Amino acid sequence: MRPVAALGLAVLSLYGCDTVRRTAWQANIPGVSAPFRVDSVHERIGYLDARLSSGSLSRRIFARGDDPDCSELLKEGASVDWARSQPFGPLTDGAGTTSCRVAGLGDLDQWREVRGRATTSMKPITSSRTRYTIVYRDEEYLYAQGGFSIIGLLGWRPGTDQVIALLPHTEDCAGADRDGFATVEFRITGTPAFAVVTKEGLCPISGVVPAAVQGRDMPGDS
Repeated sequence: MRPVAALGLAVLSLYGCDTVRRTAWQANIPGVSAPFRVDSVHERIGYLDARLSSGSLSRRIFARGDDPDCSELLKEGASVDWARSQPFGPLTDGAGTTSCRVAGLGDLDQWREVRGRATTSMKPITSSRTRYTIVYRDEEYLYAQGGFSIIGLLGWRPGTDQVIALLPHTEDCAGADRDGFATVEFRITGTPAFAVVTKEGLCPISGVVPAAVQGRDMPGDS
């Protein structure tokens, strides 16, 4: 066992309260878990869009809607244990009898704060050229399917060119409502963390989920 993980487990064995577990979870110590409350759940394109909180911590994640364990765990008002045995999960019922894998991420600015600064990219802005297709629209988002491998800077890697990005209906995103190539940027500080560059401005990427699609992605630094 790695020294950091061993230390984390030793601390938890002595101080198993929720505050200590939450602090260890926020520090990304492998093998620990913390209690979270499910604040809200919405269905989107086959995924459960859930907001979870624990004390002052708040995270937005996506889970597969066709997974019965995820449907059982992710109910508004429910309590779940969030483990650090995987990069972003899993969620369990505490007893370990029900487990739900975190499939996608939302509120990417928050995930950048805990993971993005640890990436190998130290440039203020990293960019890539990406091809995508708008595959769906609803009242809140455009769903852009294609290459968004730059999201891998968060440690989330569903597979090259297998991503659906959620783009909000804003003035800055008006130019993103089309198929073709676009520049996508990652900012190590500031908002938004990830954005599609349009003629109107920066269209923030609100979330990402896996997609079974093959496209083209051409990374490059600005």
